Amino acid sequence: MLLLVILITTIHLVLVGVGAVSPLVNIFYEWLESGSNSARYKLGNRLARFGIVAWVTGALFGLILGLISWSDSLSGSLQRLESKVNYGIIEYFFSLVLMVVYLLWRQRVENPGRVHRAMRCLIPLAAGSNSIYHFPVLFTVIGELQRRGLWNGEMIGASQFRQEWLVESIVWARTTHVVFAAVAFTGLVVLMIASRAEREEDESLYRVSALAGARLALVGVLGQVISGFWLIMTLESSQQSLLMGGDLWATSAFAGGVFLAIVWLHLLGLGIISPLKAKAVSHLALIGMFSMLLMVTATHRSKGLTMAAGNAGNATASASELVETQTKGLLCLE
Repeated sequence: MLLLVILITTIHLVLVGVGAVSPLVNIFYEWLESGSNSARYKLGNRLARFGIVAWVTGALFGLILGLISWSDSLSGSLQRLESKVNYGIIEYFFSLVLMVVYLLWRQRVENPGRVHRAMRCLIPLAAGSNSIYHFPVLFTVIGELQRRGLWNGEMIGASQFRQEWLVESIVWARTTHVVFAAVAFTGLVVLMIASRAEREEDESLYRVSALAGARLALVGVLGQVISGFWLIMTLESSQQSLLMGGDLWATSAFAGGVFLAIVWLHLLGLGIISPLKAKAVSHLALIGMFSMLLMVTATHRSKGLTMAAGNAGNATASASELVETQTKGLLCLE
């Protein structure tokens, strides 16, 4: 069951990440297009379609993940953040509608004027920024409530959420790390579009997509590495120790993920010089997914052990308090 949770978590993060970032990438191509026959126009359309599919399927994997990993701590955390969760559901469908409207608009009006194009750019801007602002932050806070054992209590209102959680460095470090991972995998999707164009013998689309995808993925992986160091610094010392040698499985998964990220950087560096072939893109996809899988494993393992140690400590403290109370009661009787 644990391996299934890790696998579904990895797929979920990759898909929703691509769904959230791809609209923002499309803004760039929107301004570079020069008619319906241009390679950038084709790339923008395909990326928009893939982003919608990723957004929907990623949410489905998230629901499955929630069902198979349901616990009292998760239920309690969701109840404490009930208003934010309900608002998040509305925001999810709002972003989905905007993404669909944007794709339909692109297909209906292929070569708009500058004013028309500027107005159309507002739609993916709203969809992407809305998704990135709300969901990584929300789910990071849910995870922190579980890890710190704060899932029992009164509902957290919007004001309390901003004052207590939006000032937490770990919230922004993890959010930044997740966003850069999404950028990297969106670049990988563009590379996959290039591979398809190579098979279709569309040379113009192949070259544009291959170079753009490699550059985008390279920025994402570099950002992941840098923000990863920041994230490690914001973790509790106990969780840091587990990742740095305190636990064999957590340390091995973390080290393997870092190694594959470095390999990924090397291969992407070659891709920004000359377009990558389909076989090289397949290797990049495998390396990226395995790197993500190992990092999720390391995070899940270290977080689980930290939570278990915290629960054991709380149980010991409660037992000590009970013994002390009983002892005081006996002394009073005497």
